[in-house]
Amino acid sequence: MLFNAHVHMSQYGRDFSAELADVHLAQFQGRTSWITGEPWTADGWCMSKEQLIGHMDATGVDRALVMCLAYVPVDSYDPTMGEYILELVDAHPDRITGFYSANPLGGVREAARLRSYVEQGLSGLKMLPSYNYAAINDRRIWPMYETAAELGVPVTLHTGWSSLPQGKSLAYDHPLYIEDALVDFPGLRVILAHLRICVVRACIDADGQG
Repeated sequence: MLFNAHVHMSQYGRDFSAELADVHLAQFQGRTSWITGEPWTADGWCMSKEQLIGHMDATGVDRALVMCLAYVPVDSYDPTMGEYILELVDAHPDRITGFYSANPLGGVREAARLRSYVEQGLSGLKMLPSYNYAAINDRRIWPMYETAAELGVPVTLHTGWSSLPQGKSLAYDHPLYIEDALVDFPGLRVILAHLRICVVRACIDADGQG
């Protein structure tokens, strides 16, 4: 089975704001979309479930893990996106696995949302602490780790480079920071996304060479 373990399915105006689009449009200025082959547009990073399944079929992907976004500082977080991910899972249960993308600093209220979405059929949690200007081992995230551990569901964490202007990369995203959470929640199951990029950046920072 060919499994794509990291697919963002966002909706423009919900978890993908005009402000976030401006950030990406500036970063990709002069480049064409790898999706359309045309210049990027504000909503160009968002696609429908039909497009997703079409891309999966065309590339031989049997199953995909889908999630959305949760970048509170640029108004790109909508807790009801969990319902959208559930809709995708329900529409293609043999092709799609869904994670809830949470505000890592949302506390017990956000932890309750995670619990509810898992009970309804989502399979795990996605968080991007650095995009919310917090480190992976920020104790404000502990309610999310605790709930994920209690539910026995995996947590995908963004590590490495952050595209937001104040993301600070390794200051927030160093993979070793997860050790603090694992000490307090030894049953926590963690997937460190983009880890290779993070390790490469750590080596460059250490010796000053690329």
